Amino acid sequence: MPTRQEWMTTHARLMKKLNLPCKLRFTDETPCGMHRWEVDLSQCWIAINPNADFRVPEHLILHEGAHHRVLAPYMVGRFSIYEAQDAVVNSGKCSHSWSHGHCMHWAWTLRDMYKETGIALPQTTGFEEFARTAGIVLKKFSADINEQMDQVSRNPHLIEGA
Repeated sequence: MPTRQEWMTTHARLMKKLNLPCKLRFTDETPCGMHRWEVDLSQCWIAINPNADFRVPEHLILHEGAHHRVLAPYMVGRFSIYEAQDAVVNSGKCSHSWSHGHCMHWAWTLRDMYKETGIALPQTTGFEEFARTAGIVLKKFSADINEQMDQVSRNPHLIEGA
């Protein structure tokens, strides 16, 4: 598993290269990682569980950065993350396949971020839309991400605010 220093170095490099404002925070309140916003949408960060079995920091940071890129344009004039999510879905870019933000719009954004950074795509993913878009193998990991996200969704403090 990467050290905290490896996470911080990778995060700083990618945020600079992608021109993203997301901070980095370590927490055990998320199964692996999550992009979060302050309740008032004034700041955002990527929350990383340093104890999660995750070997390549670039993959998780790009994944969460793609959530930022998808939602950020819809934050203007909104009062909550939920309003922004609704606006994304209502825009038609995400059709009806939101699935905790893992829609086709997010998948294309993530694939483009891999190209932008020059980082090789992962060999496998647990996200169906990303597998289809990137042409990589869909693999069911030991803990189903949608079950984990449902758990987080039942605990809103894990999504907004620390």
